[in-house]
Amino acid sequence: HLRSVQVPCSSPPHQAKSRTYVEFSALLKTGTSGTPSIHVFGGPAVGINTSCRVSAHVIADIVDRLFGSSGIEEGPCDALSEEIVVETFDFGAKVGAEVAMRAGESTRLSLELAYTLGLNDLDGGAKNRTFLIQVGAAIPVG
Repeated sequence: HLRSVQVPCSSPPHQAKSRTYVEFSALLKTGTSGTPSIHVFGGPAVGINTSCRVSAHVIADIVDRLFGSSGIEEGPCDALSEEIVVETFDFGAKVGAEVAMRAGESTRLSLELAYTLGLNDLDGGAKNRTFLIQVGAAIPVG
């Protein structure tokens, strides 16, 4: 799964960071069989940071305001400030549930809800939180 999170920064003048992670998880799953089937799952997850961008408010003078400057700079986290530490990995815990049912002879439809809580402290105690809603169809091929 690919997830993106926006985190407020703790030190001025930075206002917000947007990080993108690719998430991998190892989940234990249990549930019922039949139609509909209900499953719950949970386990560890690791997010690998693939990008980080920061928006920083800058003090604009009267000339900037006259010419329509927004007073906001955007760029990679390391370009605007050396104070920003970007964690490469975010370890977390993932839990969720899935409901699946038959839709015809061999096709199955499913709805999955999942929540991931990052365990690393980011920027003064903030943590990544991800909520996932996924709809799927299993269609046999061949």
